[in-house]
Amino acid sequence: MLPQKQFEDKPDAAIDPVCGMTVQPEKAAGSFDYDGQIYYFCSTHCLNKFKANPESSLKQAVQITDPRPTAVQPQQTAGIPVGDSRLYTCPMHPQIVRDKPGNCPICGMALEPRTVSFADEENPELVDMTRRFWVGVVLTVPLLLIAMSDFVPGNPLERIVSMRSLGWVQFVLATPVVIWGGWPFFVRGWQSIMNRSLNMFTLIGLGVAVAYVFSVIAKLFPEIFPSSFRDAAGGVPVYF
Repeated sequence: MLPQKQFEDKPDAAIDPVCGMTVQPEKAAGSFDYDGQIYYFCSTHCLNKFKANPESSLKQAVQITDPRPTAVQPQQTAGIPVGDSRLYTCPMHPQIVRDKPGNCPICGMALEPRTVSFADEENPELVDMTRRFWVGVVLTVPLLLIAMSDFVPGNPLERIVSMRSLGWVQFVLATPVVIWGGWPFFVRGWQSIMNRSLNMFTLIGLGVAVAYVFSVIAKLFPEIFPSSFRDAAGGVPVYF
């Protein structure tokens, strides 16, 4: 049994400095006193890793709290004071902590505030992506109708406008959707390549870019394709 004073000094909850998980001290797999502060761990693996290199673990910690809830230790998290309420982290990779909004360098997801606020704050990314979405919808609906016009019995659209002209219309409609609407995906896809951490944005950016670039080349330079690729009018099918 612990002395009453020692038991009272234990916090209701602590943060494992290795994995960032919340730990109940009385249920912790172990604890370690380092530099005058007691840290609690969710598993012996985290405990042993911390013992091997405490400074490295503290630099990667998401948040380190004082075992006494009334005091905060001046530890640093990746150069950011723990007491700073405007820390941003990745929901999928909590070891990523920044002092301002941005993207996770591992998965590309938008960083979210570590501290939950009851204030109705505007989400800049949501506002931006919503605008891009609705502009994309307006331009994509006629693009979809043109692309699927071959499945309409009698193909009435082709009787009004030639396929060559329809290809240019598709190019005009698709270009702002791909380049402006999809720009955040391309940026994050490129960042994933530079960070050597391929993710869903890599796949989205690559897939969209290949289809768009092929269609642009097919529209501008159909003569470079083999005859088997071209239709009776000499055009090459596009995938806008």
